[in-house]
Amino acid sequence: MSESARFGPPWATTAVFAAFFTLLVYAGLSLIFDDGFVVGRYPFGFALLVVGLGVVARSLGPARGIEVDAHGVTSLETKVHIPWSSVEEVRVDETEYQARQSRMVTLGGGAYGEIQFVPAWGLTPRASISRVDNAAALLAVVADRTGSRALFPPDWESAAADPLEPDPAASSRPRGAGLVALAFKVGPKIGKMALALLKTIKPGAAVLALGAYSLVFSWKFAVVLLLHILVHELGHVFAMFRSGVPVKGVYLIPFFGGAAVSKGVAKTRWNSAYIALMGPVWGAAFSGGLAAAFFVLAGEYPFLAAAAAWGALINLFNLFPIFPLDGGRILGSLTLSSSRGIGIPIMFGSLALGLGLAYVAQLELLVLMVLLGFFELTLLLGARSLRPALALMQRPLSSEHVAHFYRLLFPQSGKAKERRVKQQVVAYERQLQEARQSPMTKTQGLWVLAGYLAVVASLVVILYVTSGVEGGGNPIDLLS
Repeated sequence: MSESARFGPPWATTAVFAAFFTLLVYAGLSLIFDDGFVVGRYPFGFALLVVGLGVVARSLGPARGIEVDAHGVTSLETKVHIPWSSVEEVRVDETEYQARQSRMVTLGGGAYGEIQFVPAWGLTPRASISRVDNAAALLAVVADRTGSRALFPPDWESAAADPLEPDPAASSRPRGAGLVALAFKVGPKIGKMALALLKTIKPGAAVLALGAYSLVFSWKFAVVLLLHILVHELGHVFAMFRSGVPVKGVYLIPFFGGAAVSKGVAKTRWNSAYIALMGPVWGAAFSGGLAAAFFVLAGEYPFLAAAAAWGALINLFNLFPIFPLDGGRILGSLTLSSSRGIGIPIMFGSLALGLGLAYVAQLELLVLMVLLGFFELTLLLGARSLRPALALMQRPLSSEHVAHFYRLLFPQSGKAKERRVKQQVVAYERQLQEARQSPMTKTQGLWVLAGYLAVVASLVVILYVTSGVEGGGNPIDLLS
């Protein structure tokens, strides 16, 4: 666990948003004009250039922002360091820069000097003022470590256990109880679980997707395609149930696939990888069952082989190491568990891989997936500095608490302010959940990697033995 937290200018977030909007324009041009990806070639290259230049500029430029650790707070721009015990006052004043209504935080350290910082958005401060992203979280750390009770949220507790301490109940697993007892338990549990899984499916979206697919394909193929997507998403839902993650529902989106939407984030990286992997596991099992039925019936129904092959292809595509596909999420869980800080750069590389594949293979759908990946990556960037910050705090921190500090920094009034605060509460809650995720151990990482490779191998075998069946069609032709 890191012993210091750094809050700096949002260079990475800015690069992500610039690439996001550039790619959005690129995708729009590709859909409007018949030339497709040829029209979007230059915006595509510009998007990669924005991300690359942002990363290079940040790596070559001087360190900026604020760093906090157990000893004190340091301005990386002015090199002023103030021990926590020497902070004499913490002021939150109106800033003179009104590009966006905001406030400036000043830490007075007597003989040590003073440190000032402002939220990064829309401000052009003096060189002596640090611009920081996630300033509300930084103000929470400062208030906690200096005991500035005038800044405290109304219900902030005076002391609490380490907020990063894992929940023992989350890691516990029920032990076996013998074959007879297990037989009596499994039946009712399976029925109850099946009913719970089916309740998560949104019927309106399912009917809409079935109708849309039936207009383009035959109704039989539409049903098979819908079943593959449902089985895959229910695999994710099952894993969410097992991991204690609340489920909002399964949504089927015509020509886009489906999504198992949760109401939170898993408590551990191990659980996140488990949730991501179980969709393809269920999909592989379903495709394997269809393939087995085809061979058991002596090849009389080639449609079964085609259905198995298409299911294998869909699940294999989802295992590409491209965020936010399942393979990309597994990759993220593995790399973000590393203490070497390789997670975020690898996630950037994953998105770049997705863009390159979309360009080479002319896959417009993959461009949309990468756009979603860029958006989700901003949440990971916001949570990156929160984890070490939480480890430094002596009081518990919730999304409502962070929103309180956000209100102090952005003193807008009226309905617009409250709506903005509510949006921030949702974003902060997600960031806090991401920050509190405990990393995987090396053993768990090896198990996840072995499971990933085993599922990929199974899907390749299913695709190989079923794709060439006469009368069944060959989905591999799509890749040629």
